Amino acid sequence: MQLKHRIDEIYTQSPFYGARRIAAQLQREGMGINRKTVARYMQEMGIAAISPGPNLSKRNQKEGVYPYLLRHISSAYPNHRKYVCLTGRRKRNIVVSSYL
Repeated sequence: MQLKHRIDEIYTQSPFYGARRIAAQLQREGMGINRKTVARYMQEMGIAAISPGPNLSKRNQKEGVYPYLLRHISSAYPNHRKYVCLTGRRKRNIVVSSYL
C-alpha cells in the first residue's frame, strides 16, 4: 500500500510521467521495483500518463493550399530543379556563379 501511495504522489506531482519514469524515480529513491509492477499498479489505480491526443499533425484548414510550381518542369540534369526561379512571372534557370 505504501508503494501505491508513493506512485500516486509522483503521478500527482507530474501527471505526464508514465510507468517507466515513475519506476526510475522510485529506483532513485531506493525502492527496488521494476516497470511492469509500476504499470500494473497504475492500471489497478486507474491512472495513466497524460499524452498528446490524436490528429495533432492535421494542417490548419484556414491556411491556403499552394500549388506545386515545379510540376511541369522536367529535370535535364541532377539538381536542375534546385536552380529554377519560382517567382511565377517567368520560369527560367538561375545562373550560379560558383559552387562550394
